Amino acid sequence: MAYAPYLPLTKPGPNHVSQVDEAVGDAIRESRIPRSEIFITTKFWPNFAHPSNVPKCLDLVLKNMGLDYVDLYLTHWPVATVAGSNIVNARAGPDATPEDQAIVTDEKTGKDKLDLEHSPRDVAERLGVEGSFLPTWHAMQALVETGKCRAIGVSNFSIAQLDEILSSYSSSSSSSKPTTSSSAGRDSHSPSTTIATNPTIPLSCNQIESHPYLPNTALLKFMSTHSILATAYSPFAGQASTPSPWVTSSSTEHEPPPLLLSHPILDRLSRTLSLDVGQILQSWAVQRGTIPLGKSQDPGRIRMNLDVQRLEDKVVRELDGLEVPGERGRTIDYGGFWGVKFFV
Repeated sequence: MAYAPYLPLTKPGPNHVSQVDEAVGDAIRESRIPRSEIFITTKFWPNFAHPSNVPKCLDLVLKNMGLDYVDLYLTHWPVATVAGSNIVNARAGPDATPEDQAIVTDEKTGKDKLDLEHSPRDVAERLGVEGSFLPTWHAMQALVETGKCRAIGVSNFSIAQLDEILSSYSSSSSSSKPTTSSSAGRDSHSPSTTIATNPTIPLSCNQIESHPYLPNTALLKFMSTHSILATAYSPFAGQASTPSPWVTSSSTEHEPPPLLLSHPILDRLSRTLSLDVGQILQSWAVQRGTIPLGKSQDPGRIRMNLDVQRLEDKVVRELDGLEVPGERGRTIDYGGFWGVKFFV
């Protein structure tokens, strides 16, 4: 069974699936767990960020997985890039070339060609042009109305980028008509175009990196104020003491912190509390109001990660004290991959 490695994702307990491909779809069906009990999240890569391409990515996901809908649809990064003409047949995977993925490369820089017109306002402004994420957001809202996704959100968005979306709600009335995906594609050629935000379809989630080295406290406080759910990826700060190959921003110019899972404080707390280090980090994340996305294919490890415990205040303070100044605690940042700065 090509999908055998994914079966543990649906059997022991946490029925949240964020990796979406044909094998995962097969695993879900093999599990015989009712679809209503499995929460499926998917994201679109920046070359799908043009409003007319947003539904195309979701259609590809649904077709590949053999599903009718996903529960949560997110944009992956706060930037848009130019899509190839083969976008409707784009495919990912370890052997996929940029052409296979419908990615257009800039001949001068060798990087993915940017579409700043449909990038968040602050990202575009830092590069001297106008941009707006709102037309893309309206195209995402339209997909909720089709039933192909139940909720929508973003990933790696800053306070300023979240506010760009939220401010559009304050100017919408309850009688505003939602934008259809087709009209979003036609009307989105100018960032200044006014399209009504559907006030009944909220910004549900922002998926961000968060762990004791990078707690993102100010961002989480802002999100809580605006009822935006925080899902936290890399809750263990990565699996290596060296930066991920995708950490390409200026934040990596400093010596990386030691491996969080082997930190002496966590080792001591693990022995004192009789908890696994992963349990401690998951418990800390949940206690802060986030949903940690710890990954494992081991059923025992999955069950352990779910067994969160209430931590004493002094333990929380110790973990809070592990924050690394600046951006040196970050393990994932694709900004340099596109030549833009996300975390400033």
